[in-house]
Amino acid sequence: MYQFGNWLTRALRGGVTLHPAEQWLLAQLVAALPEHLKATVQAQLRSYNLAQREIDGRAINLYRRPDLSPQMPLLPMTVAEAPLVRLTVKTVSDESLHTTLNAVSGRVFCMALSRSVHGIPVDGLSVLQVAQAWRSNFREGAPNNLFKPTPLRGAA
Repeated sequence: MYQFGNWLTRALRGGVTLHPAEQWLLAQLVAALPEHLKATVQAQLRSYNLAQREIDGRAINLYRRPDLSPQMPLLPMTVAEAPLVRLTVKTVSDESLHTTLNAVSGRVFCMALSRSVHGIPVDGLSVLQVAQAWRSNFREGAPNNLFKPTPLRGAA
């Protein structure tokens, strides 16, 4: 289970705790990754200290304050923004729910959902399909930190 910040940092920075179904989905997305990406994604998620839910509940954006977290490894991306993995999940009411874990500039950034999962019981969720979306944008044998984001203007 991932914890992003504490009650004080969430209150000051507008963060949220993940709903149980969001926690379950994030764990399933990470578990579906190949080993060469999974370790890096897990390290990044452990270093994040802020999760913000978009107003419609269909996306969770993840952040870290560099001054509060140690350096983290980057994903070996060949593009600036790309999906890592996609899941189709069945809910207890037999509806399909789609979710994607996305990376930007070598970092896991967003868990996108086809709809809000607030109130959906975890015990009724089951994975129907996994799509390894990383294949065209992440090199299998590439070392970490292959992709170097362009520095912001004025940054040292």
